[in-house]
Amino acid sequence: KAATGTDTDGDNVLDRNDLYPNDAQRAFNVFSPAENIFGSLAFEDMWPDKGDYDMNDVVVDYNFKAITNVANEVVELQGQFKVRALGASFQNGFAIELPVASDKIASVTYDKARYGSLPMLANGTEAGQEKAVLVLFNNSHDLFGKPGMINTQNNQEKISPVSLSFSVKFTTPISLIELGYAPFNAFIFANERSTEVHLPGMPPTSKANLNIL
Repeated sequence: KAATGTDTDGDNVLDRNDLYPNDAQRAFNVFSPAENIFGSLAFEDMWPDKGDYDMNDVVVDYNFKAITNVANEVVELQGQFKVRALGASFQNGFAIELPVASDKIASVTYDKARYGSLPMLANGTEAGQEKAVLVLFNNSHDLFGKPGMINTQNNQEKISPVSLSFSVKFTTPISLIELGYAPFNAFIFANERSTEVHLPGMPPTSKANLNIL
């Protein structure tokens, strides 16, 4: 028996099942790791040297929401982040590479531009990249308004995390398989843009200095 009910936007998803009943391009949400749950990323900025290997130079929590259409294709990707701790004297940046070309991105909206003087394309992705790179910040010290350690020493005053966010709209909907899995290719760059530190097994971007390997 066919389901009956109202389908206001005509996308073949009944309003009672449609999270966006007035938008035919949107129907569902897919969260990573889960709705209202954040994962954590921790980086050591001395790579390829081991440094002190305390993995607290940049600590960022993340949550992604992929908004999909009735065909389960992603039309928009939203990211929320909380920078919890900085245990470094370096001026570190933080960015995310998506596994799609920059020209597949219609626009990136950041809650606040924090990429400094880095060259960016009109759509909000970093210039000179083979794949789409989103720069959340280029200088970790600027986030908290002061240099030095943040929330990494017991004798320090605890400071509230800094919240960041972005919203990516795609030129055409892409499959969840093509978009891949959160946290995608998240990385930091230490002092210089070309000195990238990625998660294990993840590749450098077009701007990485491969001579330091």
